[in-house]
Parts: sequence; C-alpha cells; structure tokens
Amino acid sequence: MTVTWNSICDVAQFKLSEKSIEGNESILSTKPLVCETFASNSNLSELDEEKYNKSTQELDLSSEYPTDRGNFNEIISSDLKYSIMNYGPCRPIIDFPYSLDGSGTLRKFSAGYYNMTTKSELQIPRLWLCYSILLDHVYCETCWLFANRKQKGFKHNWILGINDWHHINDKINDYKKSQTYIYGSSIRVHRSNNEVINKHMKEQISKEVNFWKNVLARIIKIILYLTESNTALKGNEGSGENKSSSEGNFIKTVKMMSEFDSILYKLLNDESLKTKYLSWKIQNEIIDLLSNGLCNLLCKEIKASKLFSIIMDSILDITKRDQLSVVLRKSGVQKRISSVVPNAPFVHCCAHNLNLVITDAAKITQVANYFFATIQAIFNIFSSSVPRWAMLAFSKDFACKIQKKVLKKICPTQWEASKKLDEQSEAQSLQKKKMLLFQFMLILCVWENILRPLHGVSKILQQKNMDLQNARDRLKDVYNLISELRNNYDNIVSNDKSLCLKWGLPIKYTEPHTVLMKLNIRFKAMENVCITFDFINPNNLIKLEEDDIVKNSYDFVQTYRDDISSDFTSQIVSLKELIKDKNLNSIYEMATFILNNDIATSYSEILAACILFLILPVTVTTAERTF
Repeated sequence: MTVTWNSICDVAQFKLSEKSIEGNESILSTKPLVCETFASNSNLSELDEEKYNKSTQELDLSSEYPTDRGNFNEIISSDLKYSIMNYGPCRPIIDFPYSLDGSGTLRKFSAGYYNMTTKSELQIPRLWLCYSILLDHVYCETCWLFANRKQKGFKHNWILGINDWHHINDKINDYKKSQTYIYGSSIRVHRSNNEVINKHMKEQISKEVNFWKNVLARIIKIILYLTESNTALKGNEGSGENKSSSEGNFIKTVKMMSEFDSILYKLLNDESLKTKYLSWKIQNEIIDLLSNGLCNLLCKEIKASKLFSIIMDSILDITKRDQLSVVLRKSGVQKRISSVVPNAPFVHCCAHNLNLVITDAAKITQVANYFFATIQAIFNIFSSSVPRWAMLAFSKDFACKIQKKVLKKICPTQWEASKKLDEQSEAQSLQKKKMLLFQFMLILCVWENILRPLHGVSKILQQKNMDLQNARDRLKDVYNLISELRNNYDNIVSNDKSLCLKWGLPIKYTEPHTVLMKLNIRFKAMENVCITFDFINPNNLIKLEEDDIVKNSYDFVQTYRDDISSDFTSQIVSLKELIKDKNLNSIYEMATFILNNDIATSYSEILAACILFLILPVTVTTAERTF
C-alpha cells in the first residue's frame, strides 16, 4: 500500500472546496447551463423525437445533486448527456427513506448496492447504478443516456426507475447481463474514449474549478515544503506600518512564487477575487486536513484491501536490535500465516533468491572459494589507495595525475615506508601465486559470462511494476543463457588456453551446472504459484479448449475457495470469446481491459483473480527502502 502526498492533497482540496461552498464562497459558478437541442439521435422513435425536440433542460449546478434523474425528462439533448457524464453520477450517501413493499413491509434502499462484493470481499463499484432522491427510485444512468430504444426486448423500467427494495439485489444481478445494459455501456465507453464532448461546454464548467484546484495545490505544496523542514509559517501579517518586513515565511514564499507562476500572480493581483485562501486560519486548517487525511487514507486503504500481500524485511539497527518492516515479525512467518490462511502462497524475495543462487554456486567447491577470496584480496589492494583505484578504473597516466595531487602527512619514522613495502609484497604475491594461473583465468572467464546476465535480471526484478509472470519469464531467459554457456564450455576452455599461451602462463574446472541446479531449487515456490495462474494469462487462455479451461478453473476455485466463487468458471469461459482479437499479453493487461470497458461487475471473479496475482510481491525491495 502506498500513500502519496498527491492523494492527501486531493483530500485537502476537496475538503476546502466543500467548506467554501458551504460558506457561500463557491468555486463553481452557480449559473445554470442551458443546453441547446440541436443534436439528433438515431435510436429515438418518432414520439420520442417529438419529446426530444420540445425539451430544453438545464444542468443546475446550484442544486445539491444536479444529475438526479428526477430533474429531467427521459429524452434529453446530447449536450446535456455529456454535461451529466462530465459532472458525475447521482449516488448520494444519505439516510434513505422507507417505503411499503407489496406485502406491506417497510423497506428502503442501501448505499451498499452501489458496489458489488465478491466472495473475497473485494468491492467493485457499480458505476451505472444511481439513486434519485426526487423519485426514491434507482435507475441505470448508462441506459438512460445511451440505450438503444429500438432494440428488441427493450424495457423502460431501469430508465424510469425501480423501487422494489425487497427484490432489488436479484433485479440488479439480472440487469447487468441484459443486452440493453451491455449495448449502452459499449456506446458510453466508445464516446468517452473518443471525447465526443462539447469542448466549449466542458471549458465553461471546468475553467474556474481548475483555477481554484491549482491555487489550492500550490498552497498545499508550499505548506508541505515549509513544514517538512520545521519552518515557521506565520509572521505578524497585518500589524505595523511595514507589512512586508513582518510577513511570515508562507506569505513571502507565495509572493516569491507568484513572480514565476501565473496562477499565484492572478490570485494576488486580481481584485475581483475576494477569496484568497492565504489567512493563518486556512494554513492551520490545511495542516489539520493533511494530518487527518493521511491517517484516514492509511486506515481506509488497510480496511478496504480485502486482498493483500505482505512484504517484509529486517535489519539490525545501531544498537544491534532487529528492526522489521512492515507488519509482522520475521520468525515463523510462513507457518503463522499458513495456519490462518491455508491458501496464502508464500514466495521468497526473487532478488534475494537470485543472490543466494550465486552464493551457493560460489561456495560449492574449495576451488571456487579460493577464487573469490583472491578477487576480494585484489579489491582490498586497489580500494585502499585512490591512485591505485584510478589506475584500475581509468589508466596509468590518469592515476599519476591524481597521485601528484594527493596530500601526504609528515612521517617522522620509517613506518610509512615499511607499510608500502608490505603492500608491494602482498600485491606481488597475489599476482604470481594466484592471478597468473590457468585455473584463475578460466574461472574468471566462466563467472563473467554467468554474472553478466544475472546482474541485469537482478536489477529488473527490483522494479516496482514487476509481477511474478514477468519475473518467471526473465529467470527462464537467464536459465537458457547459462544452459547455452554449459553447452559451449569447451569453447571457453579453448579460448582461455590460447590466452594463457599468449601470456606465457602454465597450462582444469568450473560449474555452470551448479548455477542451473540452484536456479531450479531456489525458484520452485515461485514457479508453483505461476503455474496455478498460468491458464488466466490471456496468451494461454485463448489457446485452451473449453474442457481444459473448466478443469483448470475448477482447480483454481478449490485452491482459493475463500476468495473466488464458482461463478469464476462461467466467467472465464465467456471472457475467452471476448478477448480473442484484443491482443492482450498479460494478466495486468486483461485486468485493465475489464476495468476500462466497464465490465467489472460482469467479470467480477476474474478481476478478483487478476488482483490476487498482481498483488503477489516479487521482491522485498520496497521494504528495504524504508530503512
């Protein structure tokens, strides 16, 4: 879970905007927007067109719920449709009124219906479901705006509204599968993606809103900048004759920024703007909002994350005490978690595992240990001297220039000279007895070919957007490269012999096989997890027969029976036909496709499965960065 300052700023901006509206300092213009009825709609009947031509309605932004279905006729203009889309759906969270059902029982609507809850308690918004306060009915905004009213089997009930609260859940589940809803959703997504919106109308609505959002964003950033370094904000603004000398750091920073920023310049110099958001009260309020917003965001995301993974790492602090990040103690973690959640997959950090593969291979024989001890000794010789290090990294000439600039302390004894003689003796011993050997050169050539691809993959595995599927693919690439190295081992030995003969070195060894064996052992757990999810990968899904999909999905549901319902099987079979020509290459792309096309409620269990896979961590790098 990552909480950014941008998300906190958004909360603060919303709260401040909310308070200014309550205090009649509205950021939004409350002047009604008149929508001209010049557009046509091929889906309308002659009677509907007559109603449409007579309707000239407005989006009243002074209303608490401007897009409430009760404010409008069934048929509205295209401009008004896009204004409603741009403003957002009517989904109030209120104390809903009771009404009698057919049996005489008092029932009411619940805000819980705005979201679909999967078996794993994942909340998926039903963005199409709206509630009209004026009508006390729920309705489908998507179908009201974009349904094909000439379609066979078309019904007006979800456009006019429904208030059968006793059976509302069944009606919602049936309706999301209807052709009317599917068609309306496709039209809405298509028009949204192609931005078929009256630009003049959009600018008229958002210009002033964006200005105040930009003002608040800058004020919040300035406050964060000053408070981060414990700098006082307030001075003695408004007191004394020379106000500029008594202004606090906050006002001075705002004025300084206004010299380079047109938004702040307009705020300070436009006399028509009565609201400034620069008073000490606003400063204190923003600090409180940021503090409360951070706490609320942390609590909300923890509570809302029904599916989550645990990334943890530990390190010894200066007092030699073990400090653990993020949640649980390290000892016995796998056993503890498994006892509570038996189907929780435990995957070791891939980057650490890769390092352990190298460590295991390096320690497998005495010869390998001897080689790496020699490498360490060479490093110690060069790293203890700046000129020697420069000679290694650059050239002898460059090192000589550095050596001339190195300051040396006065040495009254001959200890310094003795130390240099010892270093020279150690270096000569390394060169003659350890480095100038065929065995050392051979191992050096082999390990260079092993470590080069491993180093690149280790860096890739630590990227934030890495998932297990991608990690497994990269590790397979490394495995194939090292397998090829083992097959070409004779060529490496031959090249090394030629090199040694050229240098006059006396003319056995290495273990790429060990690296391959350790790669298989260390990443077995990750491979097992990936195999479980393999059939969900769109590249594999479209190639599988229906019987294989059903079998794999049944096994998957059994594995994650506490999180995935049996509807998963029918959904995955249906989705296969939908994505055949979509060119999706990963589970991440499939989840994005489901969300972007507003079909999350229809494929909720698949989306839950995708999230299960994507939240599985590849490395503990994020936890390490907290130390």
